[in-house]
Parts: sequence; C-alpha cells; structure tokens
Amino acid sequence: MNHDDHDDALLPRLRVIEEQPLEHRAEAYAQVHDELTRRLEGGDSAAAATVPGDQGAHA
Repeated sequence: MNHDDHDDALLPRLRVIEEQPLEHRAEAYAQVHDELTRRLEGGDSAAAATVPGDQGAHA
C-alpha cells in the first residue's frame, strides 16, 4: 500500500471510529495514533515511546 492509499483509507477509518460508542472510540483512536506514529518515525516508535523512569505507565 503506498502513501496515497494510506491517506485515502484514513478518512473512512475515522468515520467508522466516530460511529462507535465512546469507550470503543478511545481504543480505536489510540491504534490509529500508534500506526501513524510508526509510519512517521519509520517503525522506530517503540524506542521513542519509552521514557526513562516511565516504565509501564502506558500499559
């Protein structure tokens, strides 16, 4: 899937998320956030997400 395909798929995905109950939306938006972070950081988001002294806070 190329860059344009990802962009074209994002809006429909966000519309589906918006139709979900609030408790499901939060998790779905977190997944979108994580996916976009990985794409922007070239797959190195795990190292960037780890903050010294902040172990397990995001689990």
